[in-house]
Amino acid sequence: MAVGMLLFIVGGDLVGGNNRLFNRNDTVVGEVAGEKVELNDYNNALEQAKQAFVAQQQRQPDEQALGFLRDQAWNQTIYRLAFKPEWEKLGLTVSDEELVDMVQGDNINPGIKQAFTDQKTGQFDKARLIDYLKNLDKLPPKTRPPGTTSKPTCPPSASPTSTTPC
Repeated sequence: MAVGMLLFIVGGDLVGGNNRLFNRNDTVVGEVAGEKVELNDYNNALEQAKQAFVAQQQRQPDEQALGFLRDQAWNQTIYRLAFKPEWEKLGLTVSDEELVDMVQGDNINPGIKQAFTDQKTGQFDKARLIDYLKNLDKLPPKTRPPGTTSKPTCPPSASPTSTTPC
């Protein structure tokens, strides 16, 4: 009986996630493109996603939204560590005109469209999106989407109108 109890305690410690027996406190949650992802870095990305959600939706995320935000934080980590460096090596870029089109033009990114779709009507609310973009510079820096500056960038050909933040 004592041997069984000892194997249960020690075996669980050796096989379990936290290996206290050898004083190993592993804070690595994954690896992307050969680079370790620290729990703290992932949690920072998740917190940033939560704050952006609250700014966009005007409410705290529920369990379903938290699942989506966790996936989003991990996907952003993959993008940052794996895809972005490769695209930069290849010289692939997106023009300012393409960015504007994906955010507020005729070909709006599906993720943006989903984030600004009225839950009651199921209709995309472009006015709410434009209002959000106009107020990006008023958000605290930590709640701004990654890579944004204090003002949205606009291509030279964009002319300011009441429906665009440029």
